Amino acid sequence: MASSNPNPVSIDDSSHLEELKSMYLNIDWENEEVRFLLIPRLANLIDEWTGTLPNLRDIFQPQEIEQILLDYMNIMISVDKFYHEKLYQFIEFVVRTGYKDEPIVGIDDKPLLRRTTPIHRAITKCSETVVQGLFEIYNRFDVNYVDEFGCTHLHVACRYGLDEFVTKFLELGQVDLNCIEETTGDSPLHVALKCNQNAVIELLLRSGADPFLANKDGSTPLHIICDNICTHPNLARTFFKIIDEKLMNVKNEKTTPLKLALRQEHTMIESLMMKNVIIKRNGLTYQQVINKIHRDNDLAKMIFESSVDDNLQVPINAQDNEGNTPLHLALRNRSNSAAEWLLKNGANANVTNKKGETALHIICKKHCFYHSEDVHLAKMIFEHSHTKYRPLQVDAQDELGQTPLQSAVTSLLPNVVGVLLDNGADLSGFVFSKSEFFGEEFKVDQREVRWILASGVLAVAESLENAGYKLSLTEACKIMKLFTKHGLFEKTSANFERSWYNDVRFASRARYIIIIPDLPLCDLIRLQHDEAALLLTPMDYFKLARSKKLLSLPEGSIEPCILHLCEKMSRGFFKRWRMEFYLIDIFNSSWMDLFTLIFLLFFIIIYYIWFKNDEIIKIK
Repeated sequence: MASSNPNPVSIDDSSHLEELKSMYLNIDWENEEVRFLLIPRLANLIDEWTGTLPNLRDIFQPQEIEQILLDYMNIMISVDKFYHEKLYQFIEFVVRTGYKDEPIVGIDDKPLLRRTTPIHRAITKCSETVVQGLFEIYNRFDVNYVDEFGCTHLHVACRYGLDEFVTKFLELGQVDLNCIEETTGDSPLHVALKCNQNAVIELLLRSGADPFLANKDGSTPLHIICDNICTHPNLARTFFKIIDEKLMNVKNEKTTPLKLALRQEHTMIESLMMKNVIIKRNGLTYQQVINKIHRDNDLAKMIFESSVDDNLQVPINAQDNEGNTPLHLALRNRSNSAAEWLLKNGANANVTNKKGETALHIICKKHCFYHSEDVHLAKMIFEHSHTKYRPLQVDAQDELGQTPLQSAVTSLLPNVVGVLLDNGADLSGFVFSKSEFFGEEFKVDQREVRWILASGVLAVAESLENAGYKLSLTEACKIMKLFTKHGLFEKTSANFERSWYNDVRFASRARYIIIIPDLPLCDLIRLQHDEAALLLTPMDYFKLARSKKLLSLPEGSIEPCILHLCEKMSRGFFKRWRMEFYLIDIFNSSWMDLFTLIFLLFFIIIYYIWFKNDEIIKIK
């Protein structure tokens, strides 16, 4: 099938044309090696080509042109960036010749959709410019070619954000917007969401793409939104704005399935869609809600009257292939308002993912080195469990056999530990020393990290003891070894001078670091250790460590100040265990001291029996 070119080839271009014809004359199209050898020659010819361009259909069959395109891509992509540019030059050359691909029709005279084109092969390998050029060649947007993996031209256009071509597909209305890529189960909307293509997302949603379709991982657009909410909050904003506008057109205009929760953090807006809830609008549009949140950071003031629409109900506890529900993802991404909204609207905090993690596990595994304590979230989960008459499985074990309490201890979350214990966490089988809370998995060479570690361990121990837990001698020794290992005892050698706290710069800054009401740091430093133990608890020191206020002190005073505070903080704890530690020291000494140990034990027993003074020694 040949067609005439409106611009005939001039005599000056005849040599180029003849070379192009002879290059592929009698070529064995089945021999890939021979075809590949011709590509560099073809690239040089195109570089030198000037003047009128040929009609490629006068020289090649359509399948031959497609084969050259594929060969060009295969050889160029495997070499280097220079050849990527050559690839684009060739595609541009084909486009300028006016060549357009035509569908291959079947016996029913309809285009065959099962066909792998260079567009499929370009995905993830070529630049947007290259793919754009290929769509100029394969410009039949009433046909959506599918390769052997189920990937379509529409999928590729969505991945690269080519909204111009997506629009053409949609305008002709001949493609299935919810077509599935066989290997992943992704629809075009999934692909657009994963690649953060806002304009394409808007086009697909407005044209009727299904926002509730799950892929092979079990992920709906909701899961993708939740998973990327911290890095791409505008995706969620676009997503729900379109959903909201579309649902305004339902017959019952008093209510719309708004499926959203909102969160304001600095200048970011995070939006989450829940699939089974509708909200009475009360005269507010989505944009008005957004504007109100910009003006008012207190999201608690945003009260929605919600009800369930049976016609649109989709499980709010839907799980992806990792077993994560929207609540898991919202908690992991620290979207507090979204988590609260989910809980209010029926999210089940007892659902476990494939790691056996409940909502409480997610909260309790956020180590204090990296995150602040989600005490509010922990309390909120318990409150909503009481409201919904759905008892929380507070002692549920994950795949490693850890309960939320053990995870909270491991993560050094003393306040969360307190919340768990206040709500019935079981201490009967708990062993403090089994919790690897000593930071072996963290780099603890930084002074502020060691400070947080030391205060966190004592604060957690305090929370457990306040709930009735009895530390064993082994556990107390482990804490003492932690202080020794990380050098958290104040230096007392003659070379160590305490002139640091007499420094004028230190005093001027320390007076503004308030530990508790009426006790600034400058006053705390000068208190005797025993006096400080009466005023402060390990939790007070932990709050100070987490605040990182000490970093505002002069550089030379930070390290000695931390060591001094560690000494003060640990004094009360170690004083309680002094006799036991002394006995351990004797026991760990040489066999020559065995007689001393026996004599001392005999003396203590006789003394205790005769005088019964349990204030002198406590035998556990």
